[in-house]
Amino acid sequence: MSSPEFSIIVPVYNAQEYLDECVRSVLSQSYTDFELLLVDDGSVDDSPAMCDRFSSSDSRVKAIHTKNGGASKARNTGLDYASGEYIIFLDSDDYWDNKDALHILSENISENHSDILMFGCTDWNTVTGEKKITRCDYDLELLAQNDIEKSLHYLFSNKLLPGGPTVFAVKSSLINKINLRFKEGIQAEDYDWVLSLFGNCSSISAVNEPFYIYRKGQGSTVSSGASMKLINGTVYTIDKWENLADTYSDVIRADILNYLAFIYSTGIIIIGRMSKADKNSAIEKMKPFKHILSCGYWKKVRLVKYFLKLFGFRITAGAVNLARNALN
Repeated sequence: MSSPEFSIIVPVYNAQEYLDECVRSVLSQSYTDFELLLVDDGSVDDSPAMCDRFSSSDSRVKAIHTKNGGASKARNTGLDYASGEYIIFLDSDDYWDNKDALHILSENISENHSDILMFGCTDWNTVTGEKKITRCDYDLELLAQNDIEKSLHYLFSNKLLPGGPTVFAVKSSLINKINLRFKEGIQAEDYDWVLSLFGNCSSISAVNEPFYIYRKGQGSTVSSGASMKLINGTVYTIDKWENLADTYSDVIRADILNYLAFIYSTGIIIIGRMSKADKNSAIEKMKPFKHILSCGYWKKVRLVKYFLKLFGFRITAGAVNLARNALN
């Protein structure tokens, strides 16, 4: 049996409320040359049984059951089982709203054979019901020039580099070539994953089709354990990529460092949402990398740097978080 064109990996953890819609949005695709890998991450609800039912009723679906290890471990498990030419990640509480999504991607791949193929996204605020297209205006002519440095600079400078792994298809051969896996035991690991793939690819294409529906709640608090994992992931990415940036051209190096400054500013927001008891530890982890803000060229990053210099971590974190909540 030949390998499918697409391997779609869905990490599943206690997702019984949304899993049916997620899976059926894939199984209803008009293009059928794919495998769907449902990686149950030790769920304690009906998700494992749902995965098994989908697997038993459709040969394209594989149900994989593991002990709970987090989203990164589940994604890595999916990669270990995947046999497709291209890898796509889909979160279990999200879905695709276009039955021709894979057909559109396959047609682009047949024409361009790019290492990475980006697509659009629609944010769905489940509190207000508002849907907002957030990715659907890529400069297709620029990307079609196949100038990787120009493409990367365009994505970085226009804030279009994906923030996670779910809005693009990537060649499995690229993942294997650089021996890439998600860093386990931290959160915000998506930053490193995206930088590693885009920083090592040779070609990038896109389709302006916002078929990925991202459920976006408005929770204002996170647990202390999750918060510290986010801080650890932020620090890990900055520490790793500040050095790797030197291996790129001056233009891309500046773009990467600006992106790291942006990541650092999101860490400040996280600190603003933490309990008083956890803030001290988080601030101590972040302090050694404060200098990265000087590399930021985006206005919001420069503002964070300015406030941090004037008021320090605690006041800046609180103020930035309040401003962010007000804007949302």
